[in-house]
Amino acid sequence: MPKRRNYFTMKKLIFTAILAVSAVTAASAQIKVDVIRLENGKTLKGEIVARSDSSVYFRTADGTLSKQIDCSDIADCSQETLSKWEYRMLRGYVRGAEMPKNYIPSSRKSGYGAFVEALGGGFSGMYYGWFDITTSHGYYFTPRTFVGGGTGVNLKIAYTDRYYSGSPRMTSMCVPVFATARHYFINSRNCSPYIDGKIGYAIPLYDAVGATGAYENRHLYQSIRTRGLYFNISVGVELNRVTIAAGLTGAESEEIDFNEDIYIDYPGMRNRWNNYSAYYRYMDTAWHLSVGYRF
Repeated sequence: MPKRRNYFTMKKLIFTAILAVSAVTAASAQIKVDVIRLENGKTLKGEIVARSDSSVYFRTADGTLSKQIDCSDIADCSQETLSKWEYRMLRGYVRGAEMPKNYIPSSRKSGYGAFVEALGGGFSGMYYGWFDITTSHGYYFTPRTFVGGGTGVNLKIAYTDRYYSGSPRMTSMCVPVFATARHYFINSRNCSPYIDGKIGYAIPLYDAVGATGAYENRHLYQSIRTRGLYFNISVGVELNRVTIAAGLTGAESEEIDFNEDIYIDYPGMRNRWNNYSAYYRYMDTAWHLSVGYRF
């Protein structure tokens, strides 16, 4: 009988210890945050650093706001208990339970996002100047993952023959329309490296037209336009809201050679391409550097 009593006593102690450890673990996994609801309907979650009779000094958990708030603008103050996972989500989807030292999350958050970029490309197969201005709009599924679409303007300055430099225009322009995705490897306001990809279609606006030679007292001309597949792959870094990137961009180009009669009789871009004498199609690519801004 004493042995059986000792068995039940030991079992009770083990069960109690398990419950105690579970309670301590559960308690340590809970984090309390202060919640302020403003009169304008906005809700802030973080920490009340200090308070007075007329105001509250509040810092949001993600570090994007640290300011003094008048009590007259506050509708309600309370506390909310979050799990460590929920708290990490609130702090900006960083890994690990503890925030890195001096870590300030970026201002990116789930929801609508947009940015504009200006790109300067290097030498390509047919162009010595390649310039893009694009704008992208979409949705941040997390502060580190963006998916959307965009458009812009692409301007290219084509090579010209120095012996026949009297060409009417040696630049071409198109409008790329594309889908885009961007992933940030770190959610930091100070420095967030990322990879970005765009793919779509280039719509031509006007051709690059140049004189290429002469035959029987007649000029020979060449016309180049950008139409077809468009892509841009880049890696970069976001510093607060400014982005700096480098990568590879490309677009399909078309080229025709025609004589002076066609140039004179068919000056319009559409008519000229319907009456070509020779036709070439190729993918033109160039390395690029770009700067941008996230809104």
